[in-house]
This record gives sequence, C-alpha cells and structure tokens, in this order.
Amino acid sequence: MKKLIPITLALLLFGADLFAQQFPEKLTMKDIFHEPFIPGTRPSFSHFSPDGKTIYYSASDSATSDTDLYQVGLSGRNKQEAPNDVVRNYELSPDGNHVLYIENGDLVLADKDFENKRVVVASKGFDYSPEWSADGSRFAFIQNGDVWVSGVEQAFMKQITDREEGRAGYGIEGWAGDKLVLSQTDRSDYRTVYFPEYNDTFVDPGRSSRGIPTRVISIAGVDSGDVEIIFTHKGYLNTSVSASGNFLAIDQIDPPMKNRKITVYNVNTL
Repeated sequence: MKKLIPITLALLLFGADLFAQQFPEKLTMKDIFHEPFIPGTRPSFSHFSPDGKTIYYSASDSATSDTDLYQVGLSGRNKQEAPNDVVRNYELSPDGNHVLYIENGDLVLADKDFENKRVVVASKGFDYSPEWSADGSRFAFIQNGDVWVSGVEQAFMKQITDREEGRAGYGIEGWAGDKLVLSQTDRSDYRTVYFPEYNDTFVDPGRSSRGIPTRVISIAGVDSGDVEIIFTHKGYLNTSVSASGNFLAIDQIDPPMKNRKITVYNVNTL
C-alpha cells in the first residue's frame, strides 16, 4: 500500500502537467480564432492551352502559401514550370484560330498561339468578359458595367445597355443568335457582418457583406438595342444557352435551398 501512494501521486502530477500543456491558462480571442497554417497546396486545374495539347495547373509543396503555375502534356509527361507570360484567361474563337483576352485593361485579339496580337478595344475604362458570337464575326464585352459589341474584321463598336446610376452592372451569359442573354446581381439589401482580424499583437475590425442576391435575367437585341427583363429571382440561379442559341435554361433555387426549378425559354419568341 505504501508503494502505491507515490505512484498515484506521480500519475496525478503528470496528468496535471499534460492538462496544463493542452489548455492555456488564459484563453484569448486570438487563441479562439487562430487557424493552423498547413503548408503546400494540392494541384488545382487552371486551363487548357488553345490547341488543347497542354494542361496548366497550380500547385505548391513548399512551406509558404505561394502557388506556382505548371504545365504538362496530355500524356502526363514533360511536366515543367510554366512561363511567366502565360495567358490564363482567354476566349477561343468558334473556329479555334483566334483568342480574345485582357491585357492592361484592353481587349487583345491574337492567333491561337498568342502571336500577331493587336488591341481591338482600348479605353480608359476596364474591359472584360469577352464573348464570341456563334459565327466569330463579332464579340460582346463589358465596359464599366455596360455591354458593348464590336466587330472582328469590320471595326465598329456599339453600346447595347445603358444602366442607370447605382444599378448593378451587367454580366454576359451568352449569345442566342443575334441576341444576348444578360444578367445582373443586386446586392443592395446585403448587411455588413463584423469580426476580429488579428495582425501580430493588434486586433483590426474585419467585415464581410452577407445576404441573398436578387438576380435579373434580360434579353438584349444586338441590332435593335432593346433590352427586356424576362426573369427576376431572389435567390440563386444558373443559366445555360443551347448550342443552337434558340433556348435558354434557367435553374433557380429558393433562398432556403430546398426547392429547385428549371425553366426553359424559346429565345426566338422573346
């Protein structure tokens, strides 16, 4: 019995020491919100090359959060780090011979190997989201929240939308024949949620906007310039234009994300 007492005391003291190591004496807000840093990033697909023969992906196995861009052939061979001037975001023309992409805020047209490039739209505003027409003779793009259309061989520019001040900017869902399917996302009723952000020994107020968006889908006539709202939904939705450009599918989900409905429109009758 005498030998058991020291052993029991040792176990109690050792257990108390473990408890003290696992749980800090003073639990701070920084301890609560602290997230451990996990080095390395799994390979993540970036894009195909315009000729479809090369895959680009980002990855990192270092002890930093920086990721590098790599390229590899379809066979999985010839893995190497991608050049620094690789264009990640571009739109391939319907015939597969040309690409449209953004460079320094301007729209650039080039061959599929990114040679013989020329600026097709230069402006003080930021141009983005180029979208080819089905025949490749025109393309639509966004400039300062409004939709414009420009020609490839025949140089012209035409403004399609003219939104009111303070209204949500447009997005291009796709071409539907000689019409454009457009979208707007209204977040005017979002509320701001505040939370602490830790910077060394200081606490900065962080914030994020949260809410349920109102989505508006419109059909714009490129030749007529008429813009007609065909669908408004408070919640989440996706759109898809058929390959023929004749039909538009809208996949909508209600805010509780319990009910889902898909509606198909004949664009020619709109």
